Amino acid sequence: MAHEEFDPFATTTGLADDLDITIRNFRFGLDPAYTNQDDEMTLTGICDFATDDPDVGTNGTIENQFLTIGKGWEAIDGGKAVQREDGRPKGFNNSTYLGAIIDACLALDENKMRSRMEETKLTPMHAGFWEGLQLHMEQTEYTAFDKKRTRLLPTEVKGWGAAKPKAAKKAAAKKVAAKKAAPKVEEEAEETGPTLESLKAAIIAIAKTSEDDGGATFIERCYSEIDGLDASDEAMALVDDVESEDSIWQTVGATEVE
Repeated sequence: MAHEEFDPFATTTGLADDLDITIRNFRFGLDPAYTNQDDEMTLTGICDFATDDPDVGTNGTIENQFLTIGKGWEAIDGGKAVQREDGRPKGFNNSTYLGAIIDACLALDENKMRSRMEETKLTPMHAGFWEGLQLHMEQTEYTAFDKKRTRLLPTEVKGWGAAKPKAAKKAAAKKVAAKKAAPKVEEEAEETGPTLESLKAAIIAIAKTSEDDGGATFIERCYSEIDGLDASDEAMALVDDVESEDSIWQTVGATEVE
């Protein structure tokens, strides 16, 4: 794999500068770690940025990112959505972090963003709209209170859960490699492992109870919860396919989620 030539004169922010992320655990709420100038907790968007790099954040996840939404909002449905306190239809201020992310995403791929709303009937004011969104993010300079700062902003909108996370692929590959290198007695034990029918039943069960986020959570749960999945190409194909009309995800996905 080709690598960019190292430039010893290039400086960095000391933060995650350039990475692919998946938005996870999005909710609206209050957090003691996020307060205003009067040290009062302020309503904000909160989520994790999941990456494929175990050296980033905590085991590859930048946890509890505060995506500010500004004043005048109230959480509803347990933090699954927000609405204006005055009841007026109004979007997030473009000076807020979530507002800046929305503007960047629209500039990059407005059709993909609006299609998400049409398909799910969710708006950016719903946590579910953001769950599973895959973005390429880079540290971008902006000005706040007459000071230059940087923050991660999208430079590519990849979509919602269309591909199996690389971390899951790497984990599966490691398991397969370990099995190939194991003693012969383990190979013999493997022959009595789970059948395709039992794997399929487990996949269906997870599909029914996974979030309706385009299949992203479904895929991650399958690879982390189903023993023996990585040893069956047929079973992995059933998990990876979240787009075909007759796929497991499209036929039974999220059917038992309240």
